[in-house]
Amino acid sequence: MSVSIQNRMYYIIRMMIIWTGAFLLFRFLRFHGLGEFGLAEFKYDGGLQLVQTINLSISLGSITGILYVLIEWVMNRPFFRTRSFGVILIIKTFLYFILIKLLLIAVLFLFSRQLNGMFDLERFYMALRGQTFTVFLVYFLVISAIITFIRQMDQKFGPGVLWNMLIGKYHKPREEERIFMFLDLKDSTTIAETLGHLQFSQLLQDCFNDLTDAVIKHQAEIYQYVGDEVILCWKTPKGLIDNNCIDTFFSYQKTLDHRRDHYFRTYGLYPVFKAGVHVGKATVTEVGALKRDLAYHGDVVNTAARIQGECNRLNQRFLLSKTLLNKLTLDLGFSTIDLGEVQLKGKENAVEIVGIQFS
Repeated sequence: MSVSIQNRMYYIIRMMIIWTGAFLLFRFLRFHGLGEFGLAEFKYDGGLQLVQTINLSISLGSITGILYVLIEWVMNRPFFRTRSFGVILIIKTFLYFILIKLLLIAVLFLFSRQLNGMFDLERFYMALRGQTFTVFLVYFLVISAIITFIRQMDQKFGPGVLWNMLIGKYHKPREEERIFMFLDLKDSTTIAETLGHLQFSQLLQDCFNDLTDAVIKHQAEIYQYVGDEVILCWKTPKGLIDNNCIDTFFSYQKTLDHRRDHYFRTYGLYPVFKAGVHVGKATVTEVGALKRDLAYHGDVVNTAARIQGECNRLNQRFLLSKTLLNKLTLDLGFSTIDLGEVQLKGKENAVEIVGIQFS
């Protein structure tokens, strides 16, 4: 099973557990101490046994979690990524409202049959108009909004970063081995002068939106957007597995190639990106008080930037250090060009650089 499929499975399982917990919490808050379980309109002596309550919560939580993930995946398609946050929020809220309402109606149907031995239409309609149904609906809309907000914040900071900041993992500087990629738009100054600032900004929006699938597929973290440049990074094991740190670049190129007609039709040009990659120790820490963020410091960051800066001079689109190449196991589809030692600006010692292409 590939790493990307494993990550999707972990996400589905995580959401199933979260929603199961939400159903159990509702049962506790709404009915604890009443001596009965069920919707207020369906009171009966004894109630359900604990194991039945747990089974029902697991069933509903699993269904809700899976459907929630499906909605998230649909909303993550390129068509929706280009919409404003407000539009996305309205669409998601509407879809979640429909989802939750249908699930609650299904719950009422199950309770109707369970409590009466047969379907009782009158009690079913009474439950739909009842207070508990409204409370149930509002509760799960709030839970959905909280989960959506947390997911948006997770996307804002990058996968896993929000959690690390919450637990204070990087409150004090710590050292990690990381792979950094500096991805830069070639001839950006000329393009900006040709298009003008407004259309150039729209071009960058399109380019960075098209980068999303490659970033997700190859488990990259977006460290920063700096003008027409994107800085990606990986913890070394994630970057090396399946050659993620280099496949990201070529996967992105495939996306741009697929959208070539769009770029020529909209901007009259085809965007070409160049990249430099290096691996090494970096210090990671939280910075800022009013606007907290993670910052990476160290020679590896500067070296990766300098390597990318050599692309034009060496007439290469993708360069990496020999240090990183020695850690990779390249597939047959890759070809490399040994460019020897290069004296990078600001570096005392020369760095061995390799050009890489995908045939």
